Amino acid sequence: MVEITDAHGQSLSNGGNHTRFDGVVIEAKYNSFYKATIKHASVTATTAWIYDYDTDVLLGTATFVSHTATFAQEIKLIKGNKYKCLLGVPGPGVYTYRAGASNAGFPIERTNVTFTAGLTGISAEAPYATCIESVVTAAVYEISNTGGSGTAAISKNYPVDTSKNTDNMVLTYDSTKVPEKKRVGL
Repeated sequence: MVEITDAHGQSLSNGGNHTRFDGVVIEAKYNSFYKATIKHASVTATTAWIYDYDTDVLLGTATFVSHTATFAQEIKLIKGNKYKCLLGVPGPGVYTYRAGASNAGFPIERTNVTFTAGLTGISAEAPYATCIESVVTAAVYEISNTGGSGTAAISKNYPVDTSKNTDNMVLTYDSTKVPEKKRVGL
């Protein structure tokens, strides 16, 4: 599995105190796993949650240690589906928040996810990012060669060249450079 930290890159300079939940909406670009939420250094929220966007089903909860909330179990993300990444204090309790000063220019495409909106409250979308700076996801890729033709297909999830976000890439290798099998024995 290849782990990627995707940051939206927006400045979170406005802030104050409140009791609502804040966060971002992400869309999975690949079948992958959600591993962690990273909050702004000034945000005092203690807990992170991830919900399915369409059904509002809670998929996982994690506690922040310093600025990172790592989920005990990786949460499966489905390519093309949206998810609500939220943080706050259970109860709800009061915490210090940070939000973007203006329109963040959503959608913001990154390697494994696209940030599609900010969240102020569990379902109120905002045109600016709130509290969460980045998310950590991991994806798997497979390399297979079924025909012995000198071409191996990369067929799952994660592109080798991260500047090209494609689902299927082809890796060409030189079969004349395959190491010889050597017999080792006594």
